[in-house]
Amino acid sequence: MPAPADDSGVTRSSTPVRVGVVGCGFIGRAVGGEFRRDDRATVVAITEPDAETRTDAGTELRIPPRNRYGDYERMLVAADLDAVLVATPHTLHYEQVVAAMDRGLHVLCEKPLTTDL
Repeated sequence: MPAPADDSGVTRSSTPVRVGVVGCGFIGRAVGGEFRRDDRATVVAITEPDAETRTDAGTELRIPPRNRYGDYERMLVAADLDAVLVATPHTLHYEQVVAAMDRGLHVLCEKPLTTDL
């Protein structure tokens, strides 16, 4: 039986969307924090190449150390995700979005999607 619809007609799941955050700078932390505050989603993993930023963001977003990755490809393989937030420098977006989509994940990408065609 499908989940019930709310007053807007939107069907809601009782299981939160499991989100991985790719890039833990300002945007990754801000939007990741919004996911944490919404009971329809939960941030379960982060990836950030800079160790200090990764530690700070992991603490802020309440991500256990085992789910903090230095490499986004490792997170995509190892973490149990439904979706990713891509919040990295623009030149990295395309590769990271395609990698996530190749794994069947939903993607929210900060603009622009790519810097060239």
